[in-house]
Amino acid sequence: MIDIKYQVVGQDGNNIESDEMTPHESGIFFTGGTFDNNIGPVPGYPTSSEKTAVDGTFHDVPVGVCSPVPISNPGVTATQNIKMIGPSGTLYLVRSQTFTAKAPGAISFGHGSITNSLGDISGTR
Repeated sequence: MIDIKYQVVGQDGNNIESDEMTPHESGIFFTGGTFDNNIGPVPGYPTSSEKTAVDGTFHDVPVGVCSPVPISNPGVTATQNIKMIGPSGTLYLVRSQTFTAKAPGAISFGHGSITNSLGDISGTR
């Protein structure tokens, strides 16, 4: 699992401190299916909720629970497009990323890594 806490930042670079925004995501799973849903709440994560916290943060578990899917080099990818739904219902695109999961030279997934295209998130198992 990869567990991330995001801070919503405005175009001026300052934090947006508001508990009125709904984090939303759409994209493609590693297995090829698609998703389009709100990000929170995530069971087992007390800081994950339907809306941003008063400081404008929200919690995301973007790749869920790792499962024994056969993965080898060059790996498989999943995409995630994060949007914010404002109090008026307007959608704002705030982040798009591609996650790559790979297990070097392995037919079955036991150990490997997950990284994103923005280079700021990674996980290993």
